[in-house]
Amino acid sequence: MERFLNALDERCHSVPQALRTDAEMQEVYVPAMRADVAVEETYEYLPETPLECPVSTFGGESDTECRITDLEAWQVHTSGKFTLNVLPGDHFFFQTSRESVVKLLVEQAG
Repeated sequence: MERFLNALDERCHSVPQALRTDAEMQEVYVPAMRADVAVEETYEYLPETPLECPVSTFGGESDTECRITDLEAWQVHTSGKFTLNVLPGDHFFFQTSRESVVKLLVEQAG
């Protein structure tokens, strides 16, 4: 468990201390985190017809894991409206920009 959390922290730079010390949290969250990593490591992209619905992307302006160009690349997956949302912060921008994210989601869904 500790090796996985260390590797994840090295990769994402944000494993909360509570997750390292709380066995109940580990029991709930670590299996899902392992599954996410497995999907990321084994996913193989297959081109398909673009969606006909709007697509909105969200990212942090200081994110080194998912760059703005990565977000822009999602535009090819829709023939509808594409919206790029860049907010202050890093890969976990939603923790500090929660209100902005919710506001934009509501605006863009309507």
